[in-house]
Amino acid sequence: MARTPSIVIAEFVFFKKTIFSTKVMELALVSLGVAIATVTDLESNLFSAVVAVACITSNAINNIIWSNLQ
Repeated sequence: MARTPSIVIAEFVFFKKTIFSTKVMELALVSLGVAIATVTDLESNLFSAVVAVACITSNAINNIIWSNLQ
């Protein structure tokens, strides 16, 4: 759910890559829909939050690096 938005934000921050505002709205709408559909019982603690952020960050960096190498 957070992978694609984090990639878009990271590419904007580090590479100044922009996308159309309609795509941003579509991405936000789809992300909100996925969040509503999948999150029924939310229980979190600090360890799981740190692991989730680390996984999303490393995945986004990996995707950005490989897309720039191609």
